Amino acid sequence: QSFVKDNIIKNQSILGFNSENIERTSGIIGGMCGGVAQSFFITPTQRLKIEAMTMNHKSSQKKVSSGALVSNIWKEQGFRGFYRGLSPMILKKGVDWGIRFYGVELFKEQFPEFYETMPGKFGAGMFGGALSLLTVPFDVMVASLQKSNGSGNLVEEFNELRKLGIRHFYRGGAMRFLHTSYHTGILIGFGSIYKDFMDEALFGNKKNMVV
Repeated sequence: QSFVKDNIIKNQSILGFNSENIERTSGIIGGMCGGVAQSFFITPTQRLKIEAMTMNHKSSQKKVSSGALVSNIWKEQGFRGFYRGLSPMILKKGVDWGIRFYGVELFKEQFPEFYETMPGKFGAGMFGGALSLLTVPFDVMVASLQKSNGSGNLVEEFNELRKLGIRHFYRGGAMRFLHTSYHTGILIGFGSIYKDFMDEALFGNKKNMVV
């Protein structure tokens, strides 16, 4: 996200972006690019997690190991089996992180001095994480596609969820709210400390954050 954002800001005149909102625009685009890239790494592990949580166990069946899950998916579905649900995952992660960093930049614009403090960065992350609650339906779609007894068909799973009503698309919303809020708060708060540390260690650029 930082790499994309920094390059957009450096080349804003070439790209034709409005300098007035360049921080917010670059933050959103950087977040979306980071989210899309994350999808390709996280989809296989999420697939294994959901498979383990939703597979139908017989009472006499022993606990299935992660290695056995990988082997079963590979034998039955091949390499593509690990990327079942990739399309909604790309949409989900792209929109999710775009919204999160939009919230961070919005918080930063409203409270510029407070944002320079550690509590301010944590608060900005909490705010951005809370906004990403809008992407819960994508989470539900991914889980429905990747479950053990799922059809793997996006249209079929969507129609099944639609029959259950709009509230079903937001199941688990409360836990998602808690998770994304503190998760993004930690990311922005401690991520900034790590970035400043590396800047000083590698390039000698020292920046003192107000605690």
